[in-house]
Amino acid sequence: MHRRGFLSSEEAKGFQLHRRGRWSEMHCRGRWKSSGNYGLINIYAESEIGRRQSGHKSGNGGLGLKPRLTLAEVRTAEGRRLVLSEQDGAFAINLNGQELMHSRAHASELLLGELGVELLKTTKAARVLVGGLGLGYTLAQVLAGLGSDAVVDVAELLPAVVEWNRTFLQGLNGTALDDPRVQLHVGDAAKLIQQAKPGTYDALMLDLDNGPVAMVASSNKNIYSRTGLFGVKRALIAGGRAIFWSASTDAAFESRLENAGFHVEAVPAKVHANAKRAAYVLYVAE
Repeated sequence: MHRRGFLSSEEAKGFQLHRRGRWSEMHCRGRWKSSGNYGLINIYAESEIGRRQSGHKSGNGGLGLKPRLTLAEVRTAEGRRLVLSEQDGAFAINLNGQELMHSRAHASELLLGELGVELLKTTKAARVLVGGLGLGYTLAQVLAGLGSDAVVDVAELLPAVVEWNRTFLQGLNGTALDDPRVQLHVGDAAKLIQQAKPGTYDALMLDLDNGPVAMVASSNKNIYSRTGLFGVKRALIAGGRAIFWSASTDAAFESRLENAGFHVEAVPAKVHANAKRAAYVLYVAE
């Protein structure tokens, strides 16, 4: 089960775009220090000469693109290699060679944020949770749709993702983390929700791993379980909204949402704005 699925060659314009997971163990070839925290991150840029020496291909697919530069690398708990790379000003995250997330394919992340706050534009002191930082598109969309007195909790499982947003990805959406409305939590979003007082959140936007079917971190599936969904409902105010990103339709997950007392709407989501058809699903639960 891959994240974000494949696009047609026409839609992807030569790219095969998948989507993301999370990682929990980092493999060290260098150390990166920020705000007093050390992340074990492999940071390097591969020149064309370096690629030839290491046997790596340039990855330009004959499209005349610049070589893809590897910026950072971590290892998941399962030992999978997760890489942040840049090519022609676009960023991607790969898992064992499969592209999981791409900065030119973020329409579903923007829609996730839009749906999460569309009913809160006039709500005073709204509080929401963004589960999964990723490339920061959902967070940026949420901040744009809320008032200055809002509180936006952001839960990201690993420090490496935060480091990447503050460094390599700062020009993308990384500055959103500096917004005074943001409260960053480095840890499991499911645990944060479980520990929240009843009625804490007006909305939850959850884009964890591959959706209901975990791809990278097996623990990510907990939030989609029966117990996890009851915890989500408990953390919401009456009439609150939770939105779950999913790589595909999932009848079993939709049934669990309904059994937890939610009214559910499955909203199709595109990979990028110009895509001819939707590829993913956002489950809106109220």
